Amino acid sequence: MFEWLKNLFINEKELPAEPQKPEPVLVTIHGFGVRRSREMAQFAAYAEDILPKVITFDMFDIEKEEENDPELWIQRAKAQMDEVFQEDRDVYLLGFSMGGVIASYLATQYPVKKLILIAPAFIHFSLENYTNIVINEAAKLVRKDKKSDKPSMPKSFYNGFLDIVKEYKNSIAQVTCPVLILQGDEDDVIPPRSSEWAYEQIPHEKKRLAFLHDGKHRVLEDEKVKDMAYNLINDYIHDQLLPLDEEEISES
Repeated sequence: MFEWLKNLFINEKELPAEPQKPEPVLVTIHGFGVRRSREMAQFAAYAEDILPKVITFDMFDIEKEEENDPELWIQRAKAQMDEVFQEDRDVYLLGFSMGGVIASYLATQYPVKKLILIAPAFIHFSLENYTNIVINEAAKLVRKDKKSDKPSMPKSFYNGFLDIVKEYKNSIAQVTCPVLILQGDEDDVIPPRSSEWAYEQIPHEKKRLAFLHDGKHRVLEDEKVKDMAYNLINDYIHDQLLPLDEEEISES
């Protein structure tokens, strides 16, 4: 008589478990130089506390002359994005220097949740000036790593850097996801106006630009400002940094 009522009280353990959404992931795109993804090592270690999975990878092998093709670098970055988007997960994207330009392009090709640009290299330098800056920066790193016999950046790669900037810099104007831009105000590689220019190109209000006082080019490794940079990124990822939507403002 009460069989129908009994069936209402099914043990929860007998119910099929709801599918869990894959954990969010942060993909990092390194800049131009001999260190490649090692530029992201310190931040990646920190970011494990923000997101369960952080991806770093090399876009090129500086010991292989044939890898000076910038389209190869783009293809490898896209391959990483294709892989992470195979599952229904939230994907955050961070690009440093030249990697900031590439990350901006990728954010127009994939449904990225949030974009983070660190000293993005959007600035319009002449070929001579831009190349000199890259050569000088690479020379500093080579001297720093001399004890470990690290190779220098092949000159044939320099034009690849310039081609990336020329081809993809205007992608920032098509980015629709939220954007955070960070740069040191003592950056000796990319002038502050590069970040200012990028900020002005972003066609929406979900954006923030912050200059870190006394910070150099590599703010994610700069002892003076890296903690500030990490805190800003943490606040940004957890929705504590960007302005409210118009609807949220009207309701508050």
